[in-house]
This record gives sequence, C-alpha cells and structure tokens, in this order.
Amino acid sequence: MRQVAREAGITPAAIYNHFANKETLFTGLLLERSPHAAVTEALLGAQGEDTQALVLDGMRRMWGALDSAAGGFRLLLIELIEFRGEHAGRVAQAFFPRVLAFIGRLRASSPGLRPIPPTLAARTFLGLFMSYALTASLLGRLPGFEESPADLEMLADVFLRGVRAEDRPSSGRAREGA
Repeated sequence: MRQVAREAGITPAAIYNHFANKETLFTGLLLERSPHAAVTEALLGAQGEDTQALVLDGMRRMWGALDSAAGGFRLLLIELIEFRGEHAGRVAQAFFPRVLAFIGRLRASSPGLRPIPPTLAARTFLGLFMSYALTASLLGRLPGFEESPADLEMLADVFLRGVRAEDRPSSGRAREGA
C-alpha cells in the first residue's frame, strides 16, 4: 500500500478514497499490469504472409511487450498463491478475446490447420508462450537456460508442428480431430 501511495503521490490512507479495500486495489493492478494484457495487445498487431510468419511475428511482438509488463509475473504469482486464482476469470475476460481473434486470423491464413477448438488452440498458444516467458524470467541466469535469438522461431515451429520429427511415422494413437 505504501508503494502504491508513494507512486501515486498520496498518503496510504488516501488510497481508500479510490479503492474500497486492498483486494479491490490488487484486482485493479492485476487487470492493468498483468503480462497477459501487454502481450495480447501486442498480438493484435501481428502480421505475416503465411501461417508460420504470422505466428512468429505474434511471438516476437509479445516478447517485446513483456518489457513493459516486467512486474506482472509477480502479480500473477500473488494471484495464484494468495488468492488461489479467484480473480483469474476477470483477467481472462479482459484479454482472452484478443487471443481468440488471433487464432481466427491464424485459421484464415491457413485452411490446412487441424480442426482444434479455438479456445484450446488459444490456450495452447498462450500457454506455450507464457510458460517460456516465465521460465526465462525464473531460470534465465542458469547455464543452459540463456535466451537465444532462435528460441521464438523454434517456439513458433513447436506450436504449429509439435515436437515430433516430421519424418517419423505416427504411432496412430493421436485422437482424431484433436
């Protein structure tokens, strides 16, 4: 509360003139500073001549937007640990339509994509990216976890093609339409 008051140039007691309680303040900060807000806004500007280029440009734009949301991961962890995801629905309502819009553009760019439900495709795309970003933030200083310029290109390829080598035969166990 003191940090927020200091940044706002008011006394800690004056915060309650604007917010009913600490949880209301936290929810406002979470909605404003969640990394999801910044990365999904950046995703809307993604461009590409084909599916691969569109996905890669989206990931690059999202990665660039993370600089403005550096403290947002801390807020997400507080949300998960302290509030047990209680506000996650409000956060998702604020950003998830942007990801779904991107998935719609992605589908339009390539009619040959598998018929994965849009919500699952959006969760997979965002989950893959955000898990990479979180591990880069937490483990990036450890040997073997350094960022590489090729990481986002590989991440885009994994999203579109999976991790299985293309020349290997399928095991035949994959669900149809998944």
